[in-house]
Amino acid sequence: MAFTFGSEAPAPYNCRQVISTLAPTIDHAAHRITQNRNTRPSALFRYVRGMRCNQCFGDYPLMATIVRAYRAQGVMLNRGQIYRMVKQSDDLRPLPGREIRHIVSALEKTC
Repeated sequence: MAFTFGSEAPAPYNCRQVISTLAPTIDHAAHRITQNRNTRPSALFRYVRGMRCNQCFGDYPLMATIVRAYRAQGVMLNRGQIYRMVKQSDDLRPLPGREIRHIVSALEKTC
């Protein structure tokens, strides 16, 4: 059987599918925050990152999801808490300091 180009083309990227896939993560994070409003974002990130259903996502979307869950619960995070969460990431830790500062400020502005 010969392979013809385009016969197994990947499905088009669909943002709604990605958001609907992250929805259980948002609900779970919100539930954990509701149980204990003092839960550290870095600990919650490690917990969410270890969940099997989140293995296909990168660290930044998970962090943005966690920050949004905190904001939805009315808990504001400061730069230090977000910075410690970014430093927990194996993907983002080796980046230079300037890029980490940009990531932290982007997460800080996440609504």
